[in-house]
Amino acid sequence: MRAQVLLGLESHRRRFGVNPAGFWMPECAYREGLEDLLESEGVRYVLIDPSALQGLPSTDPYYVGSSRVAAIARSERAHRNAWDEHTGYPADDLYKDSTKYYQGSGLHYWKVTGPNVSIENKEIYAPVPAQARAFDHARHFIKAIAEELRAAPASPGNGAGAGAKPVVLASYDTEFLGHGWKEGIYWLEIILRSLARSEGIRMTTPSRYLEQNPPSTSATLGLTTWGTNKDDSTWINPETAWMWEALGETQKTLFGLEDFRRGSALENRALEQAAREVLLLETSDWPYMVAKNRAKDYSIERFCAHLERFREIAGMLEKGDIDKLESMLGEIEETDNIFAQLDLETIFGRGIPPEEGN
Repeated sequence: MRAQVLLGLESHRRRFGVNPAGFWMPECAYREGLEDLLESEGVRYVLIDPSALQGLPSTDPYYVGSSRVAAIARSERAHRNAWDEHTGYPADDLYKDSTKYYQGSGLHYWKVTGPNVSIENKEIYAPVPAQARAFDHARHFIKAIAEELRAAPASPGNGAGAGAKPVVLASYDTEFLGHGWKEGIYWLEIILRSLARSEGIRMTTPSRYLEQNPPSTSATLGLTTWGTNKDDSTWINPETAWMWEALGETQKTLFGLEDFRRGSALENRALEQAAREVLLLETSDWPYMVAKNRAKDYSIERFCAHLERFREIAGMLEKGDIDKLESMLGEIEETDNIFAQLDLETIFGRGIPPEEGN
């Protein structure tokens, strides 16, 4: 985990020229010790799932353990209203079904119509009624936020100090708006325009909120994710056991290749690409899609493709087959070019043994 966090921080610094103030862990995952790593890198806050607070109010910020890293929990209500796969806004009958498309063109012609309706029985999508429903859902969302703020326990006595304002954190994956939910962009526009004119609710960012409302107490966070059971079972389960076994073996193999850092420029280049393949194998989407049976075949195909590319690169490095390595490396680099400026020092240079790098 350490290497992945450091790579994320370095990527942000390279692209934006500043140290990130906060960190949103993938899948809102948290385990003890994460705060120490973030604090050592200058991160001031982390976004968490409210289940990590173990019953404390999620409308207050808290310092995590003995660190000075503040934790802000996303609103379970705001998340459920927009994201729940059964009752969330995108499940409404009038919205465009983003999962069904015409095979010949890839275009989406149908509306959701209803739960578990086959593509043959779905009705044609109509944009105007869908936009009207998005307006209704924006109004519902704002009302829910107002109710959550009114119901927040008075401070002090909780996480924030005297005079502190409660916060409702609404955080969503960017692919959710527009891709997962076509009308989500319009829904968001209505919310932002409405709240900008609101006298009772003020929009802010986590950094600005914490400047004005710093935590006054610390909290011991529980191991958690925002998965179905608030644990890792959404990703680690019998159906995905083979993926984790393969990933563990691949990580150990990668650390066994460290000596090639002192080799030729080509060997260093190959080692960088091998590390990229491992990072892609570690994508949480693959086991999630398998466990949830969502584009399962695609996720398995992608996972196996990255696994095979890693094994090819590792095998050629170990055999010293430099001629074949050079001929195949360019194509793989073009296909999998995440972290194009990957720093091997981040992977190998921080004293991370393989068992801690998982």
